[in-house]
Amino acid sequence: MSPDQIAAILNQRIVSLLERQTATPRQRMLVALAGVPGSGKSTISSALIRKLSGQDAKYIAVVPMASINLWQ
Repeated sequence: MSPDQIAAILNQRIVSLLERQTATPRQRMLVALAGVPGSGKSTISSALIRKLSGQDAKYIAVVPMASINLWQ
C-alpha cells in the first residue's frame, strides 16, 4: 500500500470521528502514529495532513516524539 492510500484510509476514519464530534465541538482529537524508525510515519503523516487540510479540520499540528522529554 502506498502512503497516499494509507492516508486516505486514515482520513476516512478521522472524518467519521469528526462527524461524531459535532455534539462536543470544543473537544480535541489526538491522532498518533507509532512505528519503528524508518517505517514511514513522517511520510504517512505528511500525506494525511495534505488530505485533512482540505477539509473542516481547523488546527493540525505534527509533534515529533523525539522532541518530547518523557523523563522529566
